[in-house]
Amino acid sequence: MSQAPLVLRKSEWIVGQITHASGAPLVRRWHYSKGCSKAGIMFGLFNGRGSPILGVSQWLPPTRVAAEFACKLLGKDPGKWQGVFSLSRLAVHPDVPKNGASFLIGQSVQCLMEAREECHTLVTYADESQGHTGAIYRATNWIEAGITAPAPRWIDRAGRQVAKKATTTRTNAEMVALGYFVDGVYTKRRFLMDLDKRKRRNARNKPVQLAFGF
Repeated sequence: MSQAPLVLRKSEWIVGQITHASGAPLVRRWHYSKGCSKAGIMFGLFNGRGSPILGVSQWLPPTRVAAEFACKLLGKDPGKWQGVFSLSRLAVHPDVPKNGASFLIGQSVQCLMEAREECHTLVTYADESQGHTGAIYRATNWIEAGITAPAPRWIDRAGRQVAKKATTTRTNAEMVALGYFVDGVYTKRRFLMDLDKRKRRNARNKPVQLAFGF
């Protein structure tokens, strides 16, 4: 890829749904965790049709506890927790202009709303173990909603982040037996987005189409 401009020109870039197989390599290369879940839905960032994938966002259902808590924070019925999705991974190639990540987030949210009509709430986290403050989420209209309780960060010998929850939540002893170890205990900043409000705003701004009968 040639030297990218300092500012992304939206007319030259597109975002669309991609397969896990096509998006995972970029996540493994450029996301600090060095990996991603095999589940969920991915959207890719392209510099026009036919370009390689230059950015990836991955969206997953969070745990039921996290989903119910997100609903409560926004004053929604916790019984509708299955309508909550989490931005699990966000990774962009270093040649993408600085505002490419925010463009990818905004377009991905719109794509997710179209692909998953039941989705009404989004949640994501800024990982303080990486020095992340959540500035990109504030810039893309997420609501900051507190800090998580401190939790250990498990990694493997290659430095890849590993979740304790697989099919079931593994114990510390099981994680150690698998060759994983804790590299520190960290908190995360929580961010939410209320898609119900966004849908109402979109409906208000939609041009009125007049129907004429003859």
